[in-house]
Amino acid sequence: MNDREMSDYSVVRAIKAAMSGNWKDAGLEREISSELARQSGKETNGFFMPLNLRAPYAVGAAGTGGNLVATNLLAGSFIDVLRNNALIMQMGPTLLTGLVGNVAIPRQASATATYWVSEASAITEAEATFDQVTLSPHQVGARSQYSRLALQQTTPDIEAVVRNDLARQLALAIDLAAINGSGTAGQPTGILNTSGIGTYAMGTNGAALIDSVSGSTSGLDPLIRLEKAVDTANALNGSLAYLTNAKVVAALKQLKTAYGEYLWTAADGQTVAGTPGAINGYNVMRSNQVPSNLTKGSGSNLSALLFGNFNDLIIGMWGALEILPNPYGSGYTAGSVDIRAMQTVDMAVRHAASFAAITDIIA
Repeated sequence: MNDREMSDYSVVRAIKAAMSGNWKDAGLEREISSELARQSGKETNGFFMPLNLRAPYAVGAAGTGGNLVATNLLAGSFIDVLRNNALIMQMGPTLLTGLVGNVAIPRQASATATYWVSEASAITEAEATFDQVTLSPHQVGARSQYSRLALQQTTPDIEAVVRNDLARQLALAIDLAAINGSGTAGQPTGILNTSGIGTYAMGTNGAALIDSVSGSTSGLDPLIRLEKAVDTANALNGSLAYLTNAKVVAALKQLKTAYGEYLWTAADGQTVAGTPGAINGYNVMRSNQVPSNLTKGSGSNLSALLFGNFNDLIIGMWGALEILPNPYGSGYTAGSVDIRAMQTVDMAVRHAASFAAITDIIA
């Protein structure tokens, strides 16, 4: 889609057309949906919505949207709900789009062994070993109700509300799964739950980066241990960064040298220290998608910190974001319309050793 098509595209128009079956006033939306259906080889009773729509971050979704049509409503000053930051897509993962079937990516698991041999001695036979990194469809969805009048009395602002709410909430769900997906109950497996990533334990019940009780500090030692785990596995390359939550960032910003100088510095390309910032030479990305409610021993509300090469996170997507309006849903008697949005994704780590994590930080 070019810039003009992105500007002209209307989710609300597509919803109305899908409900009525009359696409006369939604030609662009129907053309785009048809092309996405052709690319994916799938059909839907709703419509397919492109993933790359750009919408302003200053506008978002309210619980119902009904108040947006009031006569004196300052729609341009709409107050969005406070949301977590979805950062995974900004950290350089490998994206596979337009998938149809299951995916198996061959991977060399070990190298061929070499041997020194004496004159006239035979070389021991040895072969490399191979396995596969697999991706299979996992579905994530959101379902909301919009009143009939909210759709009929639409303004340019409610169009952005509908679009942002559906797309951003699914983006957050995908982002969270990439970080901490359980691999069960339909979820993909995220980095923190990937078997074989490096780990470092702060303490039996967790521990703080700065011990305010004894006055001693662990400083950068835990972070250096994460870097060591990745480096000793020959994986210290690519899109290297830390990823953690606001609590741990606050703790990192308090770390000082023996001379009282803060260890937190400006990130690449910045002129002042801030967030994202850098510590120990690597950028620190902050998102409250990183869990802060972990437990260990008697410790609770513990936080996680990730380090690694985010190029080695593979995210696969099947088809496009599908929007399906249903005028006969649970709100039928009130004239409300159920809206369902679904996206099919999976994620996997190319090399588990490319990541290391701490999951017991008191912050």
